Amino acid sequence: MRGRIFEDKVAYLDNSKGILVSKRAVTEDYDVTVQRELYDDLSGITMTSRATFRDGRPMVTCIQQFQRIK
Repeated sequence: MRGRIFEDKVAYLDNSKGILVSKRAVTEDYDVTVQRELYDDLSGITMTSRATFRDGRPMVTCIQQFQRIK
């Protein structure tokens, strides 16, 4: 992201319907998690992104929903 350096980890969600990507900013004071989870009927994905700041600032969350177009 914009030339920043991250350490990434990827894991499957416990329900086996998605993944969680954890990104630690190496040269800055924040971490990002992005969770992508399939709907039960497989018609779309919910993507939840969170930025957590190590200096105590409030966390920022963004939720996006994607629908399959048939």
